Amino acid sequence: MSPSLKVSRVQKKGQVTIPAQIRQKLGLAEGDLVAFIETAEGIVISPQAIVPVIVKETHDLSTPTPDAGNT
Repeated sequence: MSPSLKVSRVQKKGQVTIPAQIRQKLGLAEGDLVAFIETAEGIVISPQAIVPVIVKETHDLSTPTPDAGNT
């Protein structure tokens, strides 16, 4: 794939519009996350996904356990 130059202007609040052709190619929609990665050649913009974290249920922390060092 040969590089394709797309230009966008930085707005007052630092916002930059990702050109429509690139958004469509990457499947980006409003509200999606992207990461900005610095490299020796420049900046890479990469789509990101939120991965849900499953929290295991824990015991009641208000009740001391025998192995907690309490005597």
